[in-house]
Amino acid sequence: KGYTPDFEGTENFRGRVVHPQKWTEDIDYDDKRVVVIGSGATAITLVPEMAKRAKHVTMLQRSPTYVVSAPEQDAMANGLRKRLPDWLVYSLVRWRNVIIGALFFWFCRRYPDKAKGFLLRRVREELGEDYDVDQHFTPRYNPWQERMCLVPNGDLFESLKSGETSVVT
Repeated sequence: KGYTPDFEGTENFRGRVVHPQKWTEDIDYDDKRVVVIGSGATAITLVPEMAKRAKHVTMLQRSPTYVVSAPEQDAMANGLRKRLPDWLVYSLVRWRNVIIGALFFWFCRRYPDKAKGFLLRRVREELGEDYDVDQHFTPRYNPWQERMCLVPNGDLFESLKSGETSVVT
Protein backbone atom coordinates (compact mmCIF):
# COMPACT_ATOMS: atom_id res chain seq x y z
CA LYS A 1 0.00 0.00 0.00
CA GLY A 2 1.61 3.22 -1.10
CA TYR A 3 1.79 6.19 1.21
CA THR A 4 -0.80 8.88 0.59
CA PRO A 5 -0.35 12.05 2.65
CA ASP A 6 -3.28 14.17 3.77
CA PHE A 7 -3.49 17.34 1.70
CA GLU A 8 -5.57 20.10 3.17
CA GLY A 9 -8.31 21.10 0.75
CA THR A 10 -8.35 17.84 -1.23
CA GLU A 11 -12.11 17.66 -0.73
CA ASN A 12 -12.44 20.94 -2.66
CA PHE A 13 -10.39 19.75 -5.63
CA ARG A 14 -12.63 19.16 -8.66
CA GLY A 15 -10.23 16.85 -10.46
CA ARG A 16 -9.34 13.27 -9.83
CA VAL A 17 -6.67 12.26 -7.30
CA VAL A 18 -4.95 8.98 -8.14
CA HIS A 19 -2.16 7.10 -6.40
CA PRO A 20 0.16 5.46 -8.99
CA GLN A 21 -0.27 2.09 -7.28
CA LYS A 22 -4.03 2.37 -7.75
CA TRP A 23 -3.97 3.32 -11.43
CA THR A 24 -6.91 2.06 -13.47
CA GLU A 25 -7.46 1.93 -17.22
CA ASP A 26 -10.33 4.44 -17.09
CA ILE A 27 -8.07 7.34 -16.05
CA ASP A 28 -8.19 9.95 -18.80
CA TYR A 29 -5.56 12.67 -18.72
CA ASP A 30 -5.52 13.42 -22.45
CA ASP A 31 -5.08 17.15 -23.03
CA LYS A 32 -5.40 17.88 -19.31
CA ARG A 33 -3.10 19.67 -16.87
CA VAL A 34 -1.64 17.08 -14.48
CA VAL A 35 0.33 17.39 -11.24
CA VAL A 36 2.50 14.48 -10.14
CA ILE A 37 3.42 14.85 -6.49
CA GLY A 38 6.86 13.51 -5.66
CA SER A 39 10.38 13.35 -7.03
CA GLY A 40 11.28 9.70 -6.68
CA ALA A 41 11.66 7.04 -9.33
CA THR A 42 7.92 6.81 -9.99
CA ALA A 43 7.57 10.54 -10.61
CA ILE A 44 10.79 10.74 -12.65
CA THR A 45 9.49 8.11 -15.07
CA LEU A 46 5.77 9.01 -15.00
CA VAL A 47 6.14 12.71 -15.79
CA PRO A 48 7.69 12.51 -19.29
CA GLU A 49 5.53 9.55 -20.26
CA MET A 50 2.31 11.31 -19.22
CA ALA A 51 3.43 14.46 -21.04
CA LYS A 52 3.01 12.64 -24.35
CA ARG A 53 -0.79 12.84 -23.91
CA ALA A 54 -1.40 15.54 -21.30
CA LYS A 55 -1.65 19.25 -21.98
CA HIS A 56 1.06 19.86 -19.37
CA VAL A 57 2.54 17.86 -16.48
CA THR A 58 4.01 19.45 -13.37
CA MET A 59 6.22 17.50 -10.98
CA LEU A 60 5.58 18.98 -7.54
CA GLN A 61 8.32 18.08 -5.09
CA ARG A 62 8.99 18.91 -1.47
CA SER A 63 12.72 18.65 -2.07
CA PRO A 64 14.94 17.73 -5.03
CA THR A 65 16.45 14.35 -5.76
CA TYR A 66 19.77 13.60 -7.46
CA VAL A 67 19.04 12.46 -10.99
CA VAL A 68 21.33 10.98 -13.59
CA SER A 69 20.55 10.20 -17.20
CA ALA A 70 21.50 6.91 -18.79
CA PRO A 71 20.61 5.23 -22.07
CA GLU A 72 17.82 2.69 -21.93
CA GLN A 73 19.77 0.35 -24.20
CA ASP A 74 23.24 -0.92 -23.28
CA ALA A 75 25.39 -0.47 -26.39
CA MET A 76 28.16 -2.72 -25.07
CA ALA A 77 25.74 -5.54 -24.29
CA ASN A 78 24.02 -5.22 -27.65
CA GLY A 79 27.39 -5.32 -29.42
CA LEU A 80 28.62 -8.33 -27.47
CA ARG A 81 25.40 -10.25 -28.18
CA LYS A 82 26.39 -10.33 -31.85
CA ARG A 83 29.57 -12.24 -31.03
CA LEU A 84 29.06 -14.10 -27.75
CA PRO A 85 26.43 -16.37 -26.20
CA ASP A 86 23.70 -14.61 -24.20
CA TRP A 87 24.69 -16.27 -20.90
CA LEU A 88 28.24 -14.92 -21.19
CA VAL A 89 27.12 -11.44 -22.23
CA TYR A 90 24.71 -11.34 -19.29
CA SER A 91 27.46 -12.34 -16.86
CA LEU A 92 30.01 -9.87 -18.25
CA VAL A 93 27.59 -6.95 -18.34
CA ARG A 94 26.23 -7.73 -14.91
CA TRP A 95 29.70 -7.76 -13.35
CA ARG A 96 30.64 -4.58 -15.20
CA ASN A 97 27.50 -2.89 -13.81
CA VAL A 98 28.17 -4.16 -10.29
CA ILE A 99 31.76 -2.90 -10.37
CA ILE A 100 30.86 0.49 -11.88
CA GLY A 101 27.99 0.89 -9.42
CA ALA A 102 30.22 0.03 -6.46
CA LEU A 103 32.96 2.40 -7.65
CA PHE A 104 30.47 5.21 -8.18
CA PHE A 105 28.96 4.63 -4.72
CA TRP A 106 32.47 4.66 -3.19
CA PHE A 107 33.34 7.86 -5.10
CA CYS A 108 30.13 9.56 -3.91
CA ARG A 109 30.72 8.60 -0.29
CA ARG A 110 34.47 9.34 -0.29
CA TYR A 111 34.36 12.57 -2.31
CA PRO A 112 30.83 13.95 -1.86
CA ASP A 113 31.61 17.47 -3.09
CA LYS A 114 33.24 16.20 -6.29
CA ALA A 115 30.39 13.74 -6.84
CA LYS A 116 27.82 16.47 -6.29
CA GLY A 117 29.64 18.72 -8.76
CA PHE A 118 29.79 15.91 -11.31
CA LEU A 119 26.09 15.09 -11.02
CA LEU A 120 24.93 18.71 -11.14
CA ARG A 121 27.17 19.47 -14.14
CA ARG A 122 25.50 16.63 -16.01
CA VAL A 123 22.04 17.99 -15.19
CA ARG A 124 23.12 21.49 -16.32
CA GLU A 125 24.46 20.01 -19.56
CA GLU A 126 21.08 18.36 -20.12
CA LEU A 127 18.91 21.38 -19.23
CA GLY A 128 21.12 24.32 -20.17
CA GLU A 129 22.50 27.20 -18.12
CA ASP A 130 19.17 29.07 -17.95
CA TYR A 131 17.41 26.30 -16.01
CA ASP A 132 17.34 26.70 -12.21
CA VAL A 133 19.20 23.51 -11.35
CA ASP A 134 20.06 24.85 -7.88
CA GLN A 135 16.36 25.17 -6.99
CA HIS A 136 14.95 22.03 -8.60
CA PHE A 137 17.78 19.46 -8.84
CA THR A 138 20.16 20.20 -5.95
CA PRO A 139 19.29 18.13 -2.88
CA ARG A 140 20.20 19.12 0.67
CA TYR A 141 22.00 15.81 1.14
CA ASN A 142 25.17 14.42 -0.42
CA PRO A 143 25.00 11.87 -3.25
CA TRP A 144 23.98 8.42 -2.02
CA GLN A 145 23.11 9.62 1.49
CA GLU A 146 19.57 9.25 0.21
CA ARG A 147 18.01 8.26 -3.08
CA MET A 148 19.34 8.85 -6.56
CA CYS A 149 17.06 8.42 -9.58
CA LEU A 150 17.80 7.25 -13.08
CA VAL A 151 16.34 9.22 -15.99
CA PRO A 152 16.03 6.74 -18.89
CA ASN A 153 17.31 8.26 -22.14
CA GLY A 154 17.14 11.74 -20.58
CA ASP A 155 13.41 11.83 -21.33
CA LEU A 156 12.58 13.96 -18.27
CA PHE A 157 15.13 16.55 -19.35
CA GLU A 158 13.79 16.57 -22.91
CA SER A 159 10.23 17.11 -21.69
CA LEU A 160 11.37 19.97 -19.43
CA LYS A 161 13.25 21.67 -22.28
CA SER A 162 10.27 21.33 -24.61
CA GLY A 163 7.92 22.94 -22.07
CA GLU A 164 5.68 19.86 -21.92
CA THR A 165 6.58 19.51 -18.24
CA SER A 166 7.78 21.66 -15.38
CA VAL A 167 9.10 21.20 -11.87
CA VAL A 168 7.84 23.11 -8.84
CA THR A 169 9.82 22.79 -5.62
